[in-house]
Amino acid sequence: MKHVFSVFAYAVLASCASAAQAQDDGSNTPAYAACMDRASGVTVAMRECISEEHARQDALLNEAYRELIRRLGTEGQTDLRKAQRAWIAFREAECVYRGSGETGTMGPVIIDSCWLGFTTERAVKLQRDLAMVVEWGPLN
Repeated sequence: MKHVFSVFAYAVLASCASAAQAQDDGSNTPAYAACMDRASGVTVAMRECISEEHARQDALLNEAYRELIRRLGTEGQTDLRKAQRAWIAFREAECVYRGSGETGTMGPVIIDSCWLGFTTERAVKLQRDLAMVVEWGPLN
């Protein structure tokens, strides 16, 4: 039983580390950090903070995606759409996997944090891609 708990604790910490990395790299908004501070570890409040930040990050992601589609050539548009579909499928599967071992109140927080981490990371990547396309033009 002690081994099972150790494995479980490691899994929870590992899944939170990815979200924490995205949250600590400056990509998330100050409003999110303030909200999480006010949540004081209360899962319902934490989920609300995560949901609000996810909406903000998803809007940034979609804005960068739409602008990239507008600026890329036909081949680049096709490649980006294919990559985005694959990324969405991976994010969904990975986050379900990360939360699958937790049946308590932290399970949804783990899944929500995972979604936020992946969405924030993807938004940053697409914004960087867009900046490169704006500066250098589309590569294809």
